[in-house]
Amino acid sequence: MPKFTVAIAGAGLCGLVFALALEKYAPDVDFEIYEAAAQLSTAGAGIGVPPRTWYILEKLGLDQSLLQLSGNGTKPTEDNLTFHRPDMQRVFSENLRSAERIHLRKRVVSYTQPSDGTGKIEIQFQDGTTATCDILVGADGIKSRVRTTLYTHLADVAQAKGDTAQAEELRPCIPAVYSGASVFRGVLKREHVDGTLAHLFDADSSIVMYCGKNKGQGLNVAAIVAQYELANTIYEGPWVHDADRETVKETYTGWEPVITDIVQNMRTWSKWAINVVKKLPTFVDGRVALLADASRSCLDVIGAADL
Repeated sequence: MPKFTVAIAGAGLCGLVFALALEKYAPDVDFEIYEAAAQLSTAGAGIGVPPRTWYILEKLGLDQSLLQLSGNGTKPTEDNLTFHRPDMQRVFSENLRSAERIHLRKRVVSYTQPSDGTGKIEIQFQDGTTATCDILVGADGIKSRVRTTLYTHLADVAQAKGDTAQAEELRPCIPAVYSGASVFRGVLKREHVDGTLAHLFDADSSIVMYCGKNKGQGLNVAAIVAQYELANTIYEGPWVHDADRETVKETYTGWEPVITDIVQNMRTWSKWAINVVKKLPTFVDGRVALLADASRSCLDVIGAADL
């Protein structure tokens, strides 16, 4: 008898943890992971792991590998462990027993689900290929194409039944919307600062949280600017782009010296428009489900957590 198959769109943290849970607790379930990127990300912010999440990671057998990145190597040294996101993603992927289950350069663009609830779901990829599965889990991020297809279908069904009001409520769930906040981001390297900022690279600093083992080598700076009158609108243009240093300096003119010194010493900045997913009435349609940022997201300073 053919194995029950699950397709996971997205090899981010939650997609990989879901795969690890299937591998450990549902070994008779076949799964494949489809990731849009050409390689797993080497960029990312810091991740805080509270005790409840750490308990789950322990149950998945990830604790010893993760403690090589945070803690003292044998046990947590604080209630909330901190990690650099790409390091965490690497540990998750390396702990999959079958690395060949991760298929790179496979961007999901849509899917087709049989209306009668039987038969396979067919997934369409950007490269023109297809795959089939019994269950599809969309962990493909805030720009989720799984969410786009799911809510387009739900709205179309409501419209076909003559429920125009419900259709109009469902369609705005398709795109992510601008939060009204943007973030100037940059990494300040220790070798690029003078003595006035040296205390920020002290691992015992009370105002800085360090993630991972390379503590004190770089300071990840996120400077938030807000235009809340634009919240819940569709953001036009690229969500991430290079930012002019002079623009950042002008934005923070008159702030306290430590802030102006950071801005002055930063070599390059990027600007990130923080988009969010509206509160969704459901995460499921038939045999398709949404997970992580595909289902909801928080402002950059909070982040999403599914564990």
